[in-house]
Amino acid sequence: MARGARPVADDLVTVPAGTLMQLDISPPPLAGLDIQGELEADTARDLTMTVGWIRVAGALRIGSEAIPYTKRALITLTGTGSGDAITGMGTRVIGVVPGGRLSIHGQTRRAWTRLSGTVGTGMTTITVSDESIGGWAIGS
Repeated sequence: MARGARPVADDLVTVPAGTLMQLDISPPPLAGLDIQGELEADTARDLTMTVGWIRVAGALRIGSEAIPYTKRALITLTGTGSGDAITGMGTRVIGVVPGGRLSIHGQTRRAWTRLSGTVGTGMTTITVSDESIGGWAIGS
């Protein structure tokens, strides 16, 4: 892929060392993403990425402690076959190599609550004992 060009389907995308790139679009499905520089998600947008594998030798940031990512981010890994796309890590992986940094900060939410009763086989709804469970929307 040429520097500055938008990726097309099945590209192997490299973020070069010394480069800070903002992810402000949802790219087409990619073969792989090799982050040697820094890739930072735009905190104002929902983002979707379908990719065979991601190798992080630089930095991948989705939000920060100071500015949590409050939109929807979905990463789908599609690597296929046997062997390793990233040596020793497999084919469908977000691999952070020594010196790499992966930082994901989202909304602070309470991670659990108690059910108000038993949920039987085949039931399609549940009732929780504490409805103020910290920002979880129906379907989350």
